[in-house]
Amino acid sequence: MENQRINKTPKSKLSEFTIEEIRGWIIDQMYNIESQIDFLICDYFDPKNKNAFKKIVLNSSIISIGGKIKIRRNIKYFDKKVIDKIQKISSIRKDFAHLQVTELVHINITKDKNGEFKSSEVSKIISQMEVMN
Repeated sequence: MENQRINKTPKSKLSEFTIEEIRGWIIDQMYNIESQIDFLICDYFDPKNKNAFKKIVLNSSIISIGGKIKIRRNIKYFDKKVIDKIQKISSIRKDFAHLQVTELVHINITKDKNGEFKSSEVSKIISQMEVMN
């Protein structure tokens, strides 16, 4: 099989992305943050076999990102404000990964002087997710 590379997107503005692309980007960024947390936890505990520790103990199917954040919170030299921000980002990532996106469409309807339908046009389309606080 021939090696194939996935090219980076030339898009630079948020408005150019589809909702699926935005969701994917957020999930990917959180994965990068989680990898850094794994590195910091591994560095702190300094296990004999770092690769096995990361692959088995820090595996996301064993310890969730929330569990890893709790571990980091209890390591004294780590800034608690950064942990709070990571928890918020983790919550946003969870919402993007699991919540349904709803489309709201605003339609302007024009009527003639007798109140009869004349025309309509879409004035605004909004994508939103309902998130509980």
